[in-house]
Amino acid sequence: MNAPVTLTSILEAADSYALVDLETVKDDLGITTTTDDAYLQRRIDELSRAARQYMNRTLQMETVRDSFWAQRDPYPWQLPGGYMPLQLSRWPIVGAIARSALAPPLAPTLSQATGSGSEPAATFYVVVTYDTIEGETLPSAEASLSVDAGALLTVAAPLPAADSAQRPAIGWNVYVGTAPGAEMLQNGQAPLPMGASFTMGAVPPDIVIAPPPATIVNENGIVLLEGVDYLVDNVHGHLTRLFAIDLYPTRWATLPITVEYRAGYPVIPADVSGALSRAVKSQYMARSRDPAIKSQSASGIYAASYATAGSAAGGVLTPDVYGALDGYRVPVIA
Repeated sequence: MNAPVTLTSILEAADSYALVDLETVKDDLGITTTTDDAYLQRRIDELSRAARQYMNRTLQMETVRDSFWAQRDPYPWQLPGGYMPLQLSRWPIVGAIARSALAPPLAPTLSQATGSGSEPAATFYVVVTYDTIEGETLPSAEASLSVDAGALLTVAAPLPAADSAQRPAIGWNVYVGTAPGAEMLQNGQAPLPMGASFTMGAVPPDIVIAPPPATIVNENGIVLLEGVDYLVDNVHGHLTRLFAIDLYPTRWATLPITVEYRAGYPVIPADVSGALSRAVKSQYMARSRDPAIKSQSASGIYAASYATAGSAAGGVLTPDVYGALDGYRVPVIA
């Protein structure tokens, strides 16, 4: 099957697309003055654009939305299945990585209990996670409840669960907030025992934010749950659809799919920034001479040979820089 039609929108752009900073370049050149700062910054911006074009990708972290439309055969011969896995336009994906193979719990069941009478009315948003011998799972879907004045929020314990290796959940964690997507841990560092419900008191919450899912996937208007409906390969940007009954990998359906996520490197890899610094240094050292001159001699008073436009082909970057960028390049097939 042909690849889907894909449209990528940038929701939150990077502050800068420079692949090396001015301070690093000046340190590599041994420059301590600010006289050449403007020139060096122009070269950094120019060479970074050339490197991004060569790699066919952006390495800086950005929040993006990928929209996919699978190519269908004409009705009534429509394809029953789509593609696997779904390849996102950016990677690595930035977000919570499940430390456990156990799927996250279902959305929690909320209720209210009698309090001291001094608690104000509020609407609470809650997610829960399982705790296993491998670590914490991804969070459940969010639930909310408007709690009356003088009442306390109560969260029922999630159902017992075990992963494919029959390793059970050994506890659970509850995250509560007063705004969607802003839940904070309520049970401290020790997980709650399985089967025990949680009632929130007046103690301020720990400043630990609930681990967000790495992606938000909408399939034909239905929001899917990461770890239950699909799995994420953060390193390569792959999304694998799961069959609802046994959570086994399957194909994505030929339906409109949108994925919102944050991807990129928090810090530009050292081999890339080092290569760009060398490229800037090369241009800086050749600043005062004609870059087209191949050789000069003074034996017959003066002689010089120049590179022609054809022989100068190969771009503004040197071969060693292209070699460093090759490990991050996205191939283009015409």
